[in-house]
Amino acid sequence: AAGKEEEEEDEDEDGLPIVRNEDGEVEYAPQPAPYDSAELAEVQSLLRGEDTADDASRWKPLALPPPPQGGGARRVPAPLLGDLLYVAGVLRAFGRQLGLGEVRVDALDAALGGGATTALAMRLHVSLLRLLFEPSAALARSHPAFCHALRNLSALTWAEALAEALLRLADGQATAELALAVRGLRSGEYHTLPPERRVLAARL
Repeated sequence: AAGKEEEEEDEDEDGLPIVRNEDGEVEYAPQPAPYDSAELAEVQSLLRGEDTADDASRWKPLALPPPPQGGGARRVPAPLLGDLLYVAGVLRAFGRQLGLGEVRVDALDAALGGGATTALAMRLHVSLLRLLFEPSAALARSHPAFCHALRNLSALTWAEALAEALLRLADGQATAELALAVRGLRSGEYHTLPPERRVLAARL
């Protein structure tokens, strides 16, 4: 009986879920990909403060910190000020078409060089991703995960989509700095990237 109970366990020694076929052979249970449509919708409802037990325990919506107001020292290092002004000039010309409105230089400086992921940083890269990539049927066949992320851009998916976009825009000629930017996006938060890598991502 003890042996039979052992055969009915639904996890292997590493804790991964398993199933047994008709012949009693062990097979790994299929697992859903992270952030499929249903999971993403559930998480987004929590971020908006929905589906809680009652109003007293209601979650507060997730809000990215706004950029600091006023002047002060630039957060982007001096050698990158030319790149900062270049990006600012592009956004001054096309910010409204991208849905960003008027972008102040100090807000862009905080987004690309500050110690937090600001709302502008996320909106900037999301807008550029939507401009540069079309989640077409062909892309869904060749890069299904990337296409799904493009179709469901959110606070949960945009950084991974940006990492994949940087690789595609490099077109097989990725520099060491670009490779480090992609690794940083996939292993940590956006604001942990050094300013030069955030500027690089904005310029591509």
